[in-house]
Amino acid sequence: MNVLALYSSPRRNSNSTFLLKEIMSAVKEKGVHTTTEFDVAKMNIKGCQACEGCHNPKGNGGCVVKDDMQQVLAAVKQADYIFMSTPLYWWNISAQLKAVFDRFYSLNKKNDLQGKTIHLVITGASEEDDIGYELVNKTFMEICDYIGCEFKILIVSGDDSNPAQKNEKAIAQAKAIGESL
Repeated sequence: MNVLALYSSPRRNSNSTFLLKEIMSAVKEKGVHTTTEFDVAKMNIKGCQACEGCHNPKGNGGCVVKDDMQQVLAAVKQADYIFMSTPLYWWNISAQLKAVFDRFYSLNKKNDLQGKTIHLVITGASEEDDIGYELVNKTFMEICDYIGCEFKILIVSGDDSNPAQKNEKAIAQAKAIGESL
């Protein structure tokens, strides 16, 4: 099974990155999965240009924008499980992850996402019942339903005064997710 991790926080040692690394550590410990990891916040990834080049019948069906996203898209096609981590910013995912997720549009025509599991790890200073998490959850649920993916989410409330690194419940949840694959 192929497992892909996409870290998207621009902050070093962020809560969302820490928790996804815990998941990936548990996945790797099993030793039965192929893993690929990208820190998309450090990559040169442009937003979708809405050029429809990916849906042009005369084209190859892939994204025509040439940047680091080509590596990510190739890995996405191979992945069975796609893990994404993001902080909650302004009631949404990070701009870095939004650019990546929008570019998944290029995979939709050939159903390259169908049957995959997308698992979002989202952290923020807001309480776990904050409307921002609900909005992100609903958006991802609708998109995944449309493209035929299973969607799962781990929401963790925490900030600099209550970091994920000290949140035993969140660490246990992350490890359990990784071990469940």
